[in-house]
Amino acid sequence: MKVEDLILFVSRLIYYIEEKNTSFDKAFIYTRNYFKTKRPLKLYFNISKDIVSKYYFLKIISKEFFGRETRKNIVKTWLILYGEQYPSLRDASLRLKRKIARRGKQVSIDNIMCSLPDEDKIAFKYSVPSWIVKTLRKYMSIGEIELLLKSMLKETLWIRVNTLKISLSEAKKYFEENEVVAEQDSDYCFLFKVLKSKKPIHMLDYVREGKIIIQDKASIVAVDALELSENDVILDLCAAPGLKTSLIFQFLENKCRVVACDISWQRLKNMKKLLKLYGVDLSKVDLIKMDSRKIPFRKLIRVTKVLIDAPCSSSGVMLRDPAIRIQLKDSDSIGSYIIVQKGLVQEAVKHFRGKEIVYATCSLFPQEGEEIIDAVFSEVKLYPLKVPGNPGYRGFKCSNYVKRLFPHVHDTNGFFITKFAA
Repeated sequence: MKVEDLILFVSRLIYYIEEKNTSFDKAFIYTRNYFKTKRPLKLYFNISKDIVSKYYFLKIISKEFFGRETRKNIVKTWLILYGEQYPSLRDASLRLKRKIARRGKQVSIDNIMCSLPDEDKIAFKYSVPSWIVKTLRKYMSIGEIELLLKSMLKETLWIRVNTLKISLSEAKKYFEENEVVAEQDSDYCFLFKVLKSKKPIHMLDYVREGKIIIQDKASIVAVDALELSENDVILDLCAAPGLKTSLIFQFLENKCRVVACDISWQRLKNMKKLLKLYGVDLSKVDLIKMDSRKIPFRKLIRVTKVLIDAPCSSSGVMLRDPAIRIQLKDSDSIGSYIIVQKGLVQEAVKHFRGKEIVYATCSLFPQEGEEIIDAVFSEVKLYPLKVPGNPGYRGFKCSNYVKRLFPHVHDTNGFFITKFAA
């Protein structure tokens, strides 16, 4: 592997994340196609992901090494610090180290840490923008923030048994036969936490056949907050890709109706295929392409409950996509999501008075949770939630009526959930 090619590749990938706001996976595909790279793709993927995950950490050190925080310098900094772990990069790593030493650049990570305020130390150590730590510091101790960020370095994988297609006993037998060690959840009998697996879970036949579904527990809790009843008609305002919609049908054994809305017709078409794979009765699903901030109907359907799984910063799932760390460069980066969230909640309150509405985001920030609900607090009735989770962040009117799930507490993604009626 030529080190110059690697530097160009990762620099281009970071460009797509920074300038085009893409996910890591999409950035990797775009970069692979741009350079027509064929090998070693797996190595490029792993190294690129590690660099993106350590982006802010490397950015600070690269300025010490090179005086400038360019994308290429960030990659070179990674090569200096970690390149020796890879036989094909060892010589290049040593050359860069010697070059830095000749310039008299003896950088001590410990010294950098000592020179920073406590909040910036945590941000540097766990490679997140410092504004995230400063925001969370209003609601958590430094120690708890460190536990939270540390827990987001290692993903907990949850899988649900799709009881529309198989029984729990069949699933357990399949786990045993395929050397999947999984712990059954105490809250949801169909949900399992994967402890160990001989092969990657996504490669299992039962996953490809829709009999087992990879879905985080926090996502399950958000659907459970609806307190579903047989023959419910649920309006899912941000439905694609369809995991929560399929879970609604699983909870009610296909004895319900869902009106699934999304702003993208392509996403709805993909969702329809997914629902079919998962054994959902498609005759009971209505797919509607629309911007749910401008609901065009009111009395056209007999809605009993509304689910708003709103677009958000995805700060609660930073481990799943390391590009999120780069995209959340400052507090302004979540502004567009807040506008959408407020629009969705206000439109639902206006059109569905008296109906129970669940609002959820996979965000750690109060701006996308408590502040959204406090803005309509006087217009709605909030319901105590009978689902797992901690109370919301302190200091808000809605604090005792909402739930938050955290990676370091619940082994889930970071999630905010509330339930109300206008």
